[in-house]
Amino acid sequence: MAAIPCGVNSAEVAAAGVLLGKIDAVDKLAKVTMNAAKVVSEVSTDSDTSKQAADVGKTFQDGRSMMRMGQWVRNSQNLQKAIDGYSAASGDAKSKKLIEVLRHASNLGYVLGDNIAFLAKQGVLARDADPSALASKRFQLAMFSTDAILTSMNLRSNPSPRLQQQLVRNISDILMVLNRTKLVPSYDANVPSWFPAACGLVSGSIAVKHMVDDAVKEEKQKRQ
Repeated sequence: MAAIPCGVNSAEVAAAGVLLGKIDAVDKLAKVTMNAAKVVSEVSTDSDTSKQAADVGKTFQDGRSMMRMGQWVRNSQNLQKAIDGYSAASGDAKSKKLIEVLRHASNLGYVLGDNIAFLAKQGVLARDADPSALASKRFQLAMFSTDAILTSMNLRSNPSPRLQQQLVRNISDILMVLNRTKLVPSYDANVPSWFPAACGLVSGSIAVKHMVDDAVKEEKQKRQ
């Protein structure tokens, strides 16, 4: 059996195996790879390298869309739970629960639009993919924005490093998708072409870090 590299304990190795078996974790790893490839594609001065990186980015983008197929079922269930939570809440908690409802509703719209656009691009649906793709990105922007609001609310009572990182992730996600929504033309005209992908790379890296931290913590608790 090969030795575990110095500085890596067995709990971290086990956690890595658990993560690779989770769709959400694979999706975030794909997000990191996809956006890294897009950055290389935009900044490379070599045309062959740029094209190869763009192809890699598109491959991972299509792969992530495939992983989201049917995800609307789980999103619908999460939305119903959020609605139930809002109905049961009272006082100041009700406003936060309402934002959670909007967040899950936006996520459902994002996934449905992405599913339809992907099927249209593959020729499964006889329709133009662009309107669904645009609607999907606008729902995604709403999802990221409500995520940022919820994180900011949580930071007031718990200014932890993790929540601070989560807010950086939320803002990075907003900046990543904003140019795809066609809602702020001045943003599209003034940001460098590599910038949205770089923001996606930051967001994906933070998401992976948090997933690894959670998996290692869970694995260590199992061994106690």
